[in-house]
Amino acid sequence: MPRDFDTALQQADATLQARGMPRDAKLRLDARLFAPPPQRLAMTLVAAVSVAVGFVVVAWLAPRPPPMVGGFTVTAAELGHVQVSAEAAVTLAEGSAMLDEARGLKVSSLDASTLRKETRGVRILNGRATFEVQKVTAGRQPVRVLVSGGAIEVRGTRFTVTERGAGGEVLLHEGQIVFLGADGLEHRVQPGETFAWPLPGPPPPPPELDELEPLPPLRPRQTTKSQEIDWREFDRRVHAEAVITELTQLRRSGAWTDAVKLLERELSRGAPDTRERLSFELGLIYAWQLKDSAAACAHWAQHRQEYPGGRFAAEVERAAATLGCAP
Repeated sequence: MPRDFDTALQQADATLQARGMPRDAKLRLDARLFAPPPQRLAMTLVAAVSVAVGFVVVAWLAPRPPPMVGGFTVTAAELGHVQVSAEAAVTLAEGSAMLDEARGLKVSSLDASTLRKETRGVRILNGRATFEVQKVTAGRQPVRVLVSGGAIEVRGTRFTVTERGAGGEVLLHEGQIVFLGADGLEHRVQPGETFAWPLPGPPPPPPELDELEPLPPLRPRQTTKSQEIDWREFDRRVHAEAVITELTQLRRSGAWTDAVKLLERELSRGAPDTRERLSFELGLIYAWQLKDSAAACAHWAQHRQEYPGGRFAAEVERAAATLGCAP
């Protein structure tokens, strides 16, 4: 026997490759190497079935996500009490509740309430519902409940909103909220306080004259010889008509500062035939366009002194009372 076994094996392997393996021996070898025995195949099938059954069981036992309606999360029991319109407004039946998980907001309907998720917050369109908001962490934007009169800004609290479509109220149970009016004003609501909207505004100003009335026709001057026209009066009338036309154009374009300059200039010149009218117009601009209550009250005092019982006396008294001017 050769001492170098590795060399001997290599020589035997080369001899087998040169002679070739008998066909029957090769088939038997391949059958043993590549064809699994029957018991191995059965075990493979059993394992595959077991894995499939396991996946089914896990999927069946896994918790299912709660249903979503109009962007709100509801329980399966609440699905029959919630309806969604084509405008994505969700109507919640009385006694039902739903969640806005992204904002940490829970809505419990006290009456049939209609709500809608918007970019700026949750809007209640009508109805009465209680809102519970989780405490907002530092750095996050406060939650907003949108209503017809503005918005309710919340950082963690509980309150009830009644919305009628053109007005409503909010009752704060606990925490703190800020009502942001459509006019930009803020009102901080305290626990136990009820805040209603729309807010009462000041009485409406006296109606402005849409157009300045034209001057009456020029009457001829009676003389002993014949009816002659006083051309000096005619010139004054032509100037007055030009002033009225210019004032009308300034009012239409909203050039209130230029209108004040025109009126003050003409009143300083006397402005016959139109002085009372121009004085009344100047008071209106001070009061309602320039919002200068001090200048308006001073002007109304002068106007009442110069024209007691004049043609605009009732309008002047109403405007002075609205501004709180001294009688």
